[in-house]
Amino acid sequence: MKNTSVSLFRQVLDLIPKREFEEIVMTHNGDKRKQSFDTWAHFVSMIFCQLAHANSLREICGGLKTCGGKLNHLGIESAPSKSNLSYANQHRDPEIFKALFFQLLKHCKAVAPSHEFSFKRKLYSLDATLIELCVRAFPWATYRQTKGAIKLNLLLDHDGYLPVFMDFTHGNVHEVISARHIDLPRDWDFLIEALQKLGYSVLLAENGLDAVEIYEANPSQIDLVLLDMIMPKQGGHQTFFRIRSLNPEAKILLSSGFVSEAEVHDLLTQGACGFLPKPHRLPTVARAIRDVLDNGRLVG
Repeated sequence: MKNTSVSLFRQVLDLIPKREFEEIVMTHNGDKRKQSFDTWAHFVSMIFCQLAHANSLREICGGLKTCGGKLNHLGIESAPSKSNLSYANQHRDPEIFKALFFQLLKHCKAVAPSHEFSFKRKLYSLDATLIELCVRAFPWATYRQTKGAIKLNLLLDHDGYLPVFMDFTHGNVHEVISARHIDLPRDWDFLIEALQKLGYSVLLAENGLDAVEIYEANPSQIDLVLLDMIMPKQGGHQTFFRIRSLNPEAKILLSSGFVSEAEVHDLLTQGACGFLPKPHRLPTVARAIRDVLDNGRLVG
């Protein structure tokens, strides 16, 4: 890899919040039995794999070795051996990188720009990517006689082109067929209109900071908070505790399409009334709201 490429690689890694990365690693005991190949070195190696389009352990390890003394600028001491990288891929908890994905998605949601067009409803695109697999190693992923593959269908929100829904199918399943089975997310305007028809009064907050201000200004008028975990300016986790500081008895129902299980579990143990996964289905939302208002928590 050329020096200029290493510099760009470093810029990509600088986008990763290191403190939050270390907290995730500590939560999952990622470096409990580490020697010289810790979780950060593992992460750097796999990011290199993606950016360099490496197809084997040999290409990853050999490519990083060409960086020579530049590796210390990436936060790792040396290029991994094939055996170390293979062992880490097999034994390191994948929940670490899942949690990191959700953390990065939260940051992206907060700064994602809106598209330039004006539509009454949300605009989504379905992107399909074919991922080739070795048919001998994955005999269930039959694509052609001598090839294996799966297809990743990703629903992207045009406000920032961030993922809101993901689905895997066999490689020979056309994305149009998959699209027919995707329950598209309902936007908040649609949900508010539907809830108003059911007799509820609804106050909409555009972001976490607005949510706290609205609650502080109308504490006696708000019986339930439906809290999106991923919001601009201030995420759902912080918003939850700020609302609870205003009213420790506030009924808060969590909702999200992309959020880590650990974060949801943390708020549920802190007194959240339940969790509603997106996309929203009106009967499910209406039943959940009724449960929380009548029983103080989500039933079933």
